[in-house]
Amino acid sequence: MATGTPIDRPSAFVSLTDINNQVSFFLEGRYQQCCAHCGRIKGSWQVHHVIFRQHCRKEGAPQYSPDNALRVCQGAAECCHEREHSAQERIRVSDLRDENIAFAARWLGPGPAYEYLRRRYEDDGDPRLDALLEQP
Repeated sequence: MATGTPIDRPSAFVSLTDINNQVSFFLEGRYQQCCAHCGRIKGSWQVHHVIFRQHCRKEGAPQYSPDNALRVCQGAAECCHEREHSAQERIRVSDLRDENIAFAARWLGPGPAYEYLRRRYEDDGDPRLDALLEQP
């Protein structure tokens, strides 16, 4: 079993945090069905790593966990993925899934996750971000 948080259940059950492969990561993006930022349903899309791959490697986190996946559009004139990475327009914290925030807290720690997400995404007052500071 891949590294991850401890599992307190029979080994026949696998949590998403135990999955670390590109296919599952891609399928999570397909399951999300629309761009998390603009809501576009049709057209090209990519799966964005909420915690960037290089930071996952540095922290020993799974690079392709579905919990770290966020579907964003690509290839259009207003491509949300390119605009995010070029800092033209940031994805809002409220666009992130609960699983994304939990993944960040689990692998970075609550305080560092708060700082990471606040620096890389638009802090639009989402209470989930402040809740990270209340975790032990």
